[in-house]
Amino acid sequence: MMKPIIRYFSKTGSCLLTAVFLFGHFACAPKETVKSLSKQCRQYQDQKDFSAALTTCQAAVNKAEQKWGDHHAKSADTLMNLADLYRVQEKYTLAEPLYERALRIYEQIEPITTKKQAQPFTHQKRAQILTTLGDLACQQEKYDEAIAFHTQAFHLYQDLFGKNSLDTAKPLESLGQVYFYQQKYEQAEGFYKNTLAIYQAQPVKPQLKIANLFTLMAFLYEAQENKKQSEYFFLKALARYKQEPNADPQETIKATEGLATTYLNQNKLEKARLLYEQVMDFYKTEDNLDSPALINTLTHLTTLYTRQKAYTQAESFANRAILLQETHKGGNHPDTLKSQERLAMLYVEQLKYSPAEALYKDIISRYSTLYSPKHPDTIHVKSLLAQLYILQADPAQARPLLEKNMAALKKYPITPENLSAIQTDLQALMAIYQAENQTSQSIQLLENLLLEYEPKFESGHPALQDWKDRLTQLKATDEAPSE
Repeated sequence: MMKPIIRYFSKTGSCLLTAVFLFGHFACAPKETVKSLSKQCRQYQDQKDFSAALTTCQAAVNKAEQKWGDHHAKSADTLMNLADLYRVQEKYTLAEPLYERALRIYEQIEPITTKKQAQPFTHQKRAQILTTLGDLACQQEKYDEAIAFHTQAFHLYQDLFGKNSLDTAKPLESLGQVYFYQQKYEQAEGFYKNTLAIYQAQPVKPQLKIANLFTLMAFLYEAQENKKQSEYFFLKALARYKQEPNADPQETIKATEGLATTYLNQNKLEKARLLYEQVMDFYKTEDNLDSPALINTLTHLTTLYTRQKAYTQAESFANRAILLQETHKGGNHPDTLKSQERLAMLYVEQLKYSPAEALYKDIISRYSTLYSPKHPDTIHVKSLLAQLYILQADPAQARPLLEKNMAALKKYPITPENLSAIQTDLQALMAIYQAENQTSQSIQLLENLLLEYEPKFESGHPALQDWKDRLTQLKATDEAPSE
């Protein structure tokens, strides 16, 4: 009986050994869990391998929902991880619904506590998600939504931890930023001051949080043209960053550049230059001179060297800014076109009229395609081109541009920017008419303006009064007998 058995084994031994080997391999292979998949996702994200991170994160979501169902807190956690991944890639429309799904899960399940936390854990998660949704809404300029989310988060944190906790301070600071972006500076300042009061009430002062808040307050005062306060808070922020070994270098650089810009706005050019050089050195050390964050620095350096009449350096920085914008935003992006506009103005200042004219015409063409030939941005550059023709004593080319601008601007609401454009083109056009002894054209232009805009302005508006005074003067001149 042994021989048949031995013969059978010899024929099938190879297959059996293979089967045993494969069984052992899979039995010993680590089983992927939600926890391990989530860890892998974070590792891929840290490595900027977003494709692998996305696949792994989605696998974690699927496994969690298979194991616990799609209304469990752990499933909500995996949804938040996936949403975070989309958020860091600025894919906000994909991130938002995932955060909202996670929020609904936490709203539906009963409040629970952990061994380490006596407070309801689900409420804290809800507050965290609301804060993130508020940040997302703000980044997309959905300011009313942002305020609603942050206000809900504030009340949850206040109920959980009290009005003076660091958690409660976070949505207050965020609300300050939302109002800042809306240029509602008084409200923003109030929220920042309330946040600072919480930070300063802590037994152990959160110095880095205070430093970050000082930077935000400095930008707020800079926007209000309160240069003294802006400089004061930037200096306070930088002093704290210097004292803290764990300070984020990016935050330090943000404050450094902010202070440089404050000095630039005060025309303290040498102080500004030294600080901007620190910013440039930082990005050079980081081997990150292609960073889009450098665009503002390069733009400010263009302004600085233009004021110092160092035109070679100014042109160099202007071109570098344009190159970065073309790389990161595209050649037809409004920010890229604004930078090209600044370069053209730099050419004009150096009396390089031919390249300035060519660049203005190219920008007008791009704006016309991007928006329309009668868009305010297109009109603005046409005005600059007209002024260039006037500088070259070529009113014949300037006049039709200005006349078309005046007609096009009537279709837009009266904003400070549009009113400034009207006044600029009016001044230039009337100067051309005066040079051509066409007083009647100036009179007709002013009468048309008053007919169009008088019903739209409040009585006694400075612009209306200016136009009426000019009209009266012109009519008096036109009716005066010639000698």
